[in-house]
Amino acid sequence: MRTTTSTRILPLLIVIAALLGACASQPKEIPEELEPIEYFQRAQKIASEDENYALAKRYYKTFIERYPDDIQRIVEAKYEIAYLSYKQGNYDLARQQFEEMLSYYEDEGSNVLPRWPQVLAEKVLDKMNSNPNAVE
Repeated sequence: MRTTTSTRILPLLIVIAALLGACASQPKEIPEELEPIEYFQRAQKIASEDENYALAKRYYKTFIERYPDDIQRIVEAKYEIAYLSYKQGNYDLARQQFEEMLSYYEDEGSNVLPRWPQVLAEKVLDKMNSNPNAVE
């Protein structure tokens, strides 16, 4: 059976179009005019509706870069990043990220931090420690 050039190129073109479409759906730059809460809202929407965890993490990381003094929300963003790593099955990375986030609760002045990230991170770590193959 003889293959023509067009039958060999068509699958390649489909793959290229799919890759370009995927790249186009992610903003190259996260808008600077966002309010702090908008980073979280957009990240949560992207993670839950599109399951685009990489882009959701970019929103959280960008928040951390742009608001380095907002320690309460930084802890929340770090929890969300770790949890997304956990959901992706990157357990070693998630464990490291949860432990880094929990270290904020050991510092002086931790009484101003929200408690929910600490409680949830400890629960996920307990789950990972009791069953290393556990996935939500």
